[in-house]
Amino acid sequence: MLNFCIFNNFKPMTISNRKGTFQLLIIMILVVLIVTGSSLLILYKVVLNEKKEYLRELSENQISTIKSFYKDTKETKDILRFLKNQQKFNSVLGKTGEFIIAYMNKDTIYFLLDHLGYDFHNPRSIPLKSKIGIPIQYALSKHAGFISGLDYRGNKVLAFCDYIPELHWGIVTKINISETREPFYEAGLYGMISAIFLVFIGTLIFIKYSNPIVNKIIENEKQLTLITDNIPVNIAHIDKNLKYLYVNQKLADRYAKSKEEIIGKKVFEIVPKQEFENAYPSIQKVLDGETVFFENSNFYPNGEQHFLNLFYVPHFDNKNRVVGYYLLIQDITEQKIAEQQLKRVASDLKNLVATKDKFFGIIAHDLRNPFTSLIGASELLYKDVDQYSHHSIKKISKLINEAAKQGYSLLENLLEWSKSQTGNLAYNPQKNKISELVAQNLSALEMQANHKKIQLYSDISNDLIAFADRDMLNTILRNLLSNALKFTHKGGKVLVIAQMNGNDVLLTVKDNGVGIPKNDLDKLFRIDIKYSNMGTSEEKGTGLGLLLCKEFVEKHRGKIWIESEEGSGSEFKFTIPSK
Repeated sequence: MLNFCIFNNFKPMTISNRKGTFQLLIIMILVVLIVTGSSLLILYKVVLNEKKEYLRELSENQISTIKSFYKDTKETKDILRFLKNQQKFNSVLGKTGEFIIAYMNKDTIYFLLDHLGYDFHNPRSIPLKSKIGIPIQYALSKHAGFISGLDYRGNKVLAFCDYIPELHWGIVTKINISETREPFYEAGLYGMISAIFLVFIGTLIFIKYSNPIVNKIIENEKQLTLITDNIPVNIAHIDKNLKYLYVNQKLADRYAKSKEEIIGKKVFEIVPKQEFENAYPSIQKVLDGETVFFENSNFYPNGEQHFLNLFYVPHFDNKNRVVGYYLLIQDITEQKIAEQQLKRVASDLKNLVATKDKFFGIIAHDLRNPFTSLIGASELLYKDVDQYSHHSIKKISKLINEAAKQGYSLLENLLEWSKSQTGNLAYNPQKNKISELVAQNLSALEMQANHKKIQLYSDISNDLIAFADRDMLNTILRNLLSNALKFTHKGGKVLVIAQMNGNDVLLTVKDNGVGIPKNDLDKLFRIDIKYSNMGTSEEKGTGLGLLLCKEFVEKHRGKIWIESEEGSGSEFKFTIPSK
């Protein structure tokens, strides 16, 4: 399990400095003002509704009393006198509360009862369409309900209006709006002053006790940022819209950008197109809630290839929903290079051991055989030459000659092979006429071919040129031709073909001999497997010649391979540069 920390690009405010303190204080005061103002406004609405309800109830009670009196006495004066004598009426309504009765005659409104009392014979009056007296105008128009506006004295009031059709009276119960607001103005002023004072004191206390904590948080963030910026891992926090929320310095360096240039940008705006397309399937999986890990290789903007371990870890919120993901990229290029070097060393060591075994095997067995034949045959001649006929001496001489040739050929291959293994073999490529080199090698092997009555052919254009080391190319041709003669029956054929193949020359040594079993084809050209069969005339071999051919062809950056079918012969093919 991989544990890691991701830090958002959020810097805590340094409360100890003046600017931070002032900002905090202003914010808290604004919050207090908004909360206090909202509370007072709600309270004012509640009180205003209670006032309106009281005005409505009082007005209805007074109208009920008026109707009752009128039913009993039919005297409007008695009704007005009774209402005027109600001492508690104005005190219940407050300082500006008032109950008004008026009637309308033509274009004039006459007040029967107002704040001064009543005057039945000479009532106060105002024009019907006056800009004042709005509530009584509303009542005399036979409307009922609440209305706000200027009363007959020019004060802005909240009033409940009604109309008594039996008396043709308009009734208004009112109170000045300023009276309903004054307590809240005063309470609001004192409340806000108190709140601001408490906020100021609270801010000072908060600063005193929180400053060490905030400074510790800032210090910890700096330390953790320092750690994440210097660990050898690229770290990024990305939301579900593929926007970078955080990156460490290592990831920013990877794309040759600053952290500020990356944070807030979309992933596809930063990473190369091919890299994003390769990563998109993994992004889809991690946004589905799946943790993804894989190894990949990418080219950095500087053109260098890097091998990477990539971790995609989903980020869940407290409701277990995926809101983004964390990306960790570990560069394992050095590790990969070390692994590759270790594999090369192991391969070289394996080849070295096989070379040693091959070398000692040849010395211990294959090189001894021709000398054993030489010693045995020469000893016969030395001791009993007078007892043998001319024919027998010729036969023994032939055995000596063949053993000497076999030993010389083996020593020659062994010497060249040892030089190639120790790096002491000279490599001098030059232009060579293919037809001439092939003709020379065919001529050198003509006696061996005649002995088995094998016909040698070549099909090569005279103007075909190979750019190769002459000695190495001769060794390749000699060994492949010798191998073909070895595994071709008496009376068979060996053909050498050369033709252009792009910028290379393709040479083929073809025979109609015994061929090679399909299962044995992979054993050729391998030093770790000893593969050698007897020829059609019991010729022996070491397999060293084919190893030399492979090394010399590869020295020329060419390729060598075999096409063969058991019983139908073989075709050894190799390429050599033409220039």
